[in-house]
Amino acid sequence: MKKYIDVEEAEKVFKQMEENDVELYGGVHISECFDADRAINALKEIPAADVEEIRHGEHINDQNTRLSLYIAECSCCNKTTAMGLYCMWCGAKMDKETEE
Repeated sequence: MKKYIDVEEAEKVFKQMEENDVELYGGVHISECFDADRAINALKEIPAADVEEIRHGEHINDQNTRLSLYIAECSCCNKTTAMGLYCMWCGAKMDKETEE
């Protein structure tokens, strides 16, 4: 499974690794074998994946009719949508827990 990362957070981690200059085994320090700027530049050369942040919503249904078993309002876009795993209008994943 692919894992997507925040490049800015990775940059921070690389810089911290270099600044802390941790001693590795054999008395070798990380600064002797790791260049944060080079790692950051390499990371920036990797093409960005075409991903979109998942929106999480819930079905809002305040009606008690037979039709309310099949349709409800999406909490993200406020449009009427079919009861399902995703909103057919905005694509929100309908997995948000209803607060009671």
